[in-house]
Amino acid sequence: MRTLRGARRVLMVGAAAGSLVVGTAVAAQAHTPVRLGCSDVVPWMSPEAVNGTNPVLFFGSLSHSWSVRSFQEHYNAGDPLILGLGIPDKAPENALATAALPTVYQVAPDGKVTQYAPNVRIPLHADETNQDYLMLNLTQGTATETGVYSFIVAGGATERFFAGTGVEGGPFDGVLRGTVATIDQLDAWYNTPASPMDCPL
Repeated sequence: MRTLRGARRVLMVGAAAGSLVVGTAVAAQAHTPVRLGCSDVVPWMSPEAVNGTNPVLFFGSLSHSWSVRSFQEHYNAGDPLILGLGIPDKAPENALATAALPTVYQVAPDGKVTQYAPNVRIPLHADETNQDYLMLNLTQGTATETGVYSFIVAGGATERFFAGTGVEGGPFDGVLRGTVATIDQLDAWYNTPASPMDCPL
């Protein structure tokens, strides 16, 4: 029987692979999944990780080509700032042009915007559940100042995405304005293509 721990390992295999590229281990099984829903559009009203170095997996869907999903994280100056962006390696996402794939925009406390656009397509397979993913961006940096950083995910299509953050072995200090996802939510996200009906106008 699969456990939520196993589901975390499945969904964060991408971030684990990212660790090999950017030089920091981000263990799949250590990441706590948090689902981003239709109302998570404005950063300061969306889930916020209390500690940005905690290993957290934010996942969700863009229901329209103009949709956005947001989350926030608190960092201290000098903290490692790690991001792994990806999608399920399934239709329709894996057939999209690069320009239509999800991109993350990071807004620092001082208002500086950093863009994390798709620049790789690394296939990953999770043996435990026979699930496949594509990593799109693997980044490691450093928080330049103390405060709350906003992350906004946008794309050019109706699509699923995940954004994994944090450092292996870190605790989970909690999430504000959000809840930890269940294994059923994780499975439903992977197995069900995004649809405009997910968030009807």
